[in-house]
Amino acid sequence: RRTALAARVPLESSTMRPHPPSDEVEVFGLRGVLQTHRGPAPIEMHGYRRDDNGLVPVDEPRVYELLGQRLSAKAVKDYGAADRAREALREMGVDVFDSSRIWRVRGGTREFNARLTQLAQSRQLSACRAAYSAGEALADSRSHAILIDAHAACGDGQGARDALAAMSASGHQPQPAEYAAAVSAGDLLAARRLLGEAERELGGASGGGGGNIGWRVLANAFLRACVAGGGVDDAVALVQRLGSGAWAAASPDASTFEYVGLLCAQALRLDEATAFATRALGAPCRGRPSAHAAARVRVAVCRGSALAGEWARCKAEAAAARELLA
Repeated sequence: RRTALAARVPLESSTMRPHPPSDEVEVFGLRGVLQTHRGPAPIEMHGYRRDDNGLVPVDEPRVYELLGQRLSAKAVKDYGAADRAREALREMGVDVFDSSRIWRVRGGTREFNARLTQLAQSRQLSACRAAYSAGEALADSRSHAILIDAHAACGDGQGARDALAAMSASGHQPQPAEYAAAVSAGDLLAARRLLGEAERELGGASGGGGGNIGWRVLANAFLRACVAGGGVDDAVALVQRLGSGAWAAASPDASTFEYVGLLCAQALRLDEATAFATRALGAPCRGRPSAHAAARVRVAVCRGSALAGEWARCKAEAAAARELLA
């Protein structure tokens, strides 16, 4: 057939061309590629293969078409056309690795996490869990954190704890923020267990990561659990540990002293509550003046004083709260 084509004898060359349904052979004359054929024509891969998990959809025939165009352009030293083909691949999110003859789709995990975040923020917990299961091969530490947050935001404490355990089992070390999310969705008993686990597993803010802010977030999440569960002794003990041991790099803020001060006031430990109100006044505070945190504790001490029949103190605490809010 090649000789007939060279001699410009199209009829003879056509009769020599096999017909795929009967011979199961297809001839691509322009490229000189001989391939078996059954059904639709196969994709010419040009020696390349996809080397990722395949979860991110992409127009694979178009990828191989551009790879072919690029190779053909390079063969005739048309480097401009080769660069344009490569740029078209990049626009599709495809990276080509010539030395190993593979290609991969970029951004799989990033897009996966963006989808999980969207579902978590809209509190579509079932859809978030389904999306995570479908793309679990793409999951990184951020994916696990999003799933923990999704359970916590929907009040599913057990689900948040299960997701935290799954994160550890997958080889991704949970950080203080992930523990904080799980703590915030559980009762005081579960919060105690998770706090102890964080202290053991991470060993300290500097060694385990998360920084001052991460550990402070965990501390305040635990203190909120103490407020809900009446764990005044747990709260006071934690505040005393801040700045040492596992909490060496964690410094309290105004909210930290507010939570423990409220608990002390509820337990009628009024002198301790007043001391925490004073400490809240000089502590950093995000989003509001620290004086507001101190004033809330003073109001709680005012109520506690009334319950204890200490009317003079009740009046003094009310005045102090008004002054802080002025």
